[in-house]
Amino acid sequence: MNRATSARNTTPASGGIAHHQAKAGTTGRSQARRSAPGPGRSSTYQGVAITPAGDGFTTSIDRDSIFDDVAQARRFIRSWKKNPEGSGGAEDARELFQQFHGKASTSSRLYDLANATPADLADLGRLIELVVWLDDETPYELKAPKPGAEEIRVGCVAERKGNGQVYGTQIYFVGGDQRLPLDKLGRAEGMPRDHVMIGPADRIAYFTSKDFHYFKPSIYEHQFGEESGDQPYLGYDARNKRIYLIGGRYRVERPGIID
Repeated sequence: MNRATSARNTTPASGGIAHHQAKAGTTGRSQARRSAPGPGRSSTYQGVAITPAGDGFTTSIDRDSIFDDVAQARRFIRSWKKNPEGSGGAEDARELFQQFHGKASTSSRLYDLANATPADLADLGRLIELVVWLDDETPYELKAPKPGAEEIRVGCVAERKGNGQVYGTQIYFVGGDQRLPLDKLGRAEGMPRDHVMIGPADRIAYFTSKDFHYFKPSIYEHQFGEESGDQPYLGYDARNKRIYLIGGRYRVERPGIID
């Protein structure tokens, strides 16, 4: 069950879709640089219109997302061109965000991540804590980055049921410093390896604001396997320094993360 507790010395999480741009391999090709248009001016990039919107810019392929500058808008267009079906994923992610938080998504965030991460994720909030079992008696608490450092965001893939209702499936951790001390965790034996199994994920805490608590910034906690008894495992991508979840029966719906 998700429960809200008072949040101290924290700031509200901003709404939006956690959208990343996959890393592109180097090709050795050179491209002529184009100068960016001046502030407040419309332009076209790869056949897509970029127009001023408030304090930022929007695009003709996704008018609901506001980008800080033209460079961000262009990166989004390049990502969308590589994966055009992702535009449908963005709509599902946007709908899941509104269902989960009780308010509409107002922005997109661009991240530079490994190619295996889906292009569009619904943002659930800022990671506060992730507890994993190293063995039957030893829990390890993965804490959020220190204040002032880049946040680790909790996002999830949005899918649709047969009745058309949107819900969340796979959880991803986006941004921030996700490095793990493998020596301290007793997981350094046999290194180097690209992927390391850390252990069963016990619970997760994340910080956000939701309508049923009157949008008061709060910390929500979920116990994995609370109903199903099936906990996901925490994996670690040692090459890219990223954590990820494997398995489990959790899903993301209106009340929060449930399983």
